[in-house]
Amino acid sequence: MGENIGRHLRKLLLMMVLFILLIPSNRTIATSQWADQSGSLYSVLATLQQNQERSLPGTSFSVRAILPQNQEREESTFFDLRMEPGQEQIVNIEVINHTKETIEIEVAVFTATTNKNGFAEYQLSPEVPDDTLPYLMEDVITTTSYVEVPPEGAKWVPFHIKMPEEAYDGVLAGGLEMRRVVSEEQSTTRGLRNVYSFLTVILLHQGEAVSPQIISRGTEVEFSGTEGLFSTNFQNTEAAFASALEIQTIVTNRETKEVIFESKTEGLQMVPHSDFWYQFQLSEDELSEGIYIINYILKSGDLSWEIKEYIRITGESPLEGYVMSRGEVLFLRWRRWLGAFLGLALLMITVIMGLDCIQRIR
Repeated sequence: MGENIGRHLRKLLLMMVLFILLIPSNRTIATSQWADQSGSLYSVLATLQQNQERSLPGTSFSVRAILPQNQEREESTFFDLRMEPGQEQIVNIEVINHTKETIEIEVAVFTATTNKNGFAEYQLSPEVPDDTLPYLMEDVITTTSYVEVPPEGAKWVPFHIKMPEEAYDGVLAGGLEMRRVVSEEQSTTRGLRNVYSFLTVILLHQGEAVSPQIISRGTEVEFSGTEGLFSTNFQNTEAAFASALEIQTIVTNRETKEVIFESKTEGLQMVPHSDFWYQFQLSEDELSEGIYIINYILKSGDLSWEIKEYIRITGESPLEGYVMSRGEVLFLRWRRWLGAFLGLALLMITVIMGLDCIQRIR
């Protein structure tokens, strides 16, 4: 009988420990409402397109997008296409040579990303694509690598779009770059070269419009000298732009409730299915041993998200700091009770096993 009681108690103890360890560590609390942000987005993209296509004094060539009929918005000055699953289409960009010699143009396709400063990047594909990105523009759009344009002439460069068979809702974004190939003989003094390039933005719309959704993928802290660099990875998981993005940051000491840092950054933009590291610095004098709450409030139009990160600074110096998830902090709150419970449970098991041994001896 004593053996059966001991076995049941051990099973009960194991189940309770597993239950406590499985406390969720969700760090993100977000609220999202649909908002029409197309006005600010298209304004930014139109300005970018006009700046890229303007023929500046001394430039050797310019470009012009030949816009098709299936534009999402007629006023767009870039490729803003409404597409269907499996649809194939060829769009063209005209390259105009302003010199009296034949020039060679390098052509490239890029998937839009959000750069480290929190701005849209259309001329640099990600080294590691975002894990929510369904398709790379380089796989959807194909073109020639190089094209020659005759002296004071023009040439159309075709881009073949083959949409994936699987449907999606929202928009995918990318850039089409034209860059003049400059030979070593054309280099200026001291090895410097003037390289001219033009960019045309391309958006591929499909299905229904969706709202952006921003989450946090965690915070890292790196100490250097007397400064601590806090980096939080924000990710836009949907096929939508988060335009005119504002990030408000408030850092609070959890024990004293003192706000030790507060800032606001405006005018950022996240492209669909992308992430970037948002950073701020705190001096060593502002930090002491303890747990800190980083409260982020992000706004894009009528959309808003509240994201909390928990940081624990340990040791005699903040230089020994590290990051904790919310689940770890919650676990710390119950550590004393858990320790007492485990101690009591072990004592009970020891007593029961002792009684069992005594009964066996008798």
